[in-house]
Amino acid sequence: MFIPIHQLNLYNSKEKIEYSDRWEPINGGEEAYKLVLEKIRNGAGEDFLQRQYEYGKLSGFLDDMYDLKGIAFVKRKMYHPTNRIVYHLAKKEGEEVISLGS
Repeated sequence: MFIPIHQLNLYNSKEKIEYSDRWEPINGGEEAYKLVLEKIRNGAGEDFLQRQYEYGKLSGFLDDMYDLKGIAFVKRKMYHPTNRIVYHLAKKEGEEVISLGS
């Protein structure tokens, strides 16, 4: 879907901090973060959070089933099992390399 540039949302630093802080363990985001990583490791598809969201496990945490705003992935290498695309993801510096699939 095409959205003209004048209709795009402007950068909001308060919103950025709010969304990134929700994934921190102190704010209760550790369980959701681990769930998302597990789903990605197992070759998550387009609607990989749909079931957890619709059954209420993530409905209070995420705005919708596609909402991964604020999650930080840095310096982690993951291999998607179906097409071998390499993802470089990590939550914190120095985390181990994770191979998805085989």
